[in-house]
Amino acid sequence: MRMIRLGLLCGVVFSGLFIFALGLRSWVFKEPKVYDCFPFFNEFEVLRIRLDELHDVVDYFVLVESIETQRGHPKPLYFEENKHLFAPYLDKIIHVAVRETHPELKGWGREKFQRNCIARGLKGKCRSKDLIIISDLDEIPRREVISQIRNLLDQGNEAVRLHQDIYYYKLNWQNPLGKTHGGEDWIGTVATNYKHFSRHKRRAQYFRDRRNSTRWPLIQRAGWHFSSMGGNDAIRKKFFSVIEGGDNIPSDTDLERSFQRFHAVPIDESFPEYIRNHYETLRASGYIAELSP
Repeated sequence: MRMIRLGLLCGVVFSGLFIFALGLRSWVFKEPKVYDCFPFFNEFEVLRIRLDELHDVVDYFVLVESIETQRGHPKPLYFEENKHLFAPYLDKIIHVAVRETHPELKGWGREKFQRNCIARGLKGKCRSKDLIIISDLDEIPRREVISQIRNLLDQGNEAVRLHQDIYYYKLNWQNPLGKTHGGEDWIGTVATNYKHFSRHKRRAQYFRDRRNSTRWPLIQRAGWHFSSMGGNDAIRKKFFSVIEGGDNIPSDTDLERSFQRFHAVPIDESFPEYIRNHYETLRASGYIAELSP
């Protein structure tokens, strides 16, 4: 009887160790997670485009919003007040509400502080090889490039930069040659892993500041930058809120003059699937420009 009990005890111990070993192996070798991180103001339609494009390839979205604008003006927590509109995505959204103010921060300091609050959404959740994507909300990576980013980081690169096609004011309005106002390519999103993110004190701004650094590899045509969408009132609200907006808020006349430099391009397979699937709705609400005859 004693031998039977001893045998049963050994069996239980062995089974427990076996299950523990399986769990440990799963923990050690599990696929790295993907965290897509960005500050948010009030760009709901662009947020929908981003969530739809990346939902199937991202584990979590880290959305940071503050109770003050980059210029220090009070503002609502727009996402918190409207998150019911994003119910299908909420299980993947880590919402970071920055509720403290910093009147001592001037100029770009407040903008950088808010971006660095991305770290709050990652704390205690990440492993060293987890992929950290750092963007502005309107800089949207193509879902297909996530695997390319992984491969480049696995090769020992500290970070990867994404070249993104840039559109202004309308989802399909471009400058000639698809450049910025200054005639440059747009490099917005930077991706790294949590090991390197931690090595730089978990400061997202470190990577943002170096997005034009040629020491990191660049993936061409890796996404889209949909800048200043939503119509004239939304554009003026952005100018009033962001630090690079300047002190002169544009009138309708100013904006119409600015619009003349752009041309509309067709919505084709190069655009996000969400835009193609919701073409008529987006066109009716003013997000898509008509093609010139």
